[in-house]
Amino acid sequence: MRLAAAGALRDAPPWLTLTKGAGWEIALTRDDDGAPVVLCSDPAATASVDGVALTPTITAVGARFPATPGAWSVTHSGGITRFGVDP
Repeated sequence: MRLAAAGALRDAPPWLTLTKGAGWEIALTRDDDGAPVVLCSDPAATASVDGVALTPTITAVGARFPATPGAWSVTHSGGITRFGVDP
């Protein structure tokens, strides 16, 4: 079977893998509106920036958080990952 797009496909958003492990990945990318987001492939992930909890948007590929500048802590199936996002 052959499939074809009805129109031009959008470019894939930039994707920068920050870290990954067995069955999970955390990446910096952009949402459909072009805003920077942190994406964790574990849909049960939680995150905080400078100690303030963020509310995730659950997507087909995991938990998405706005890429707020600061000191991040993401709790996911592989443990806790800490990193920083610059403005």
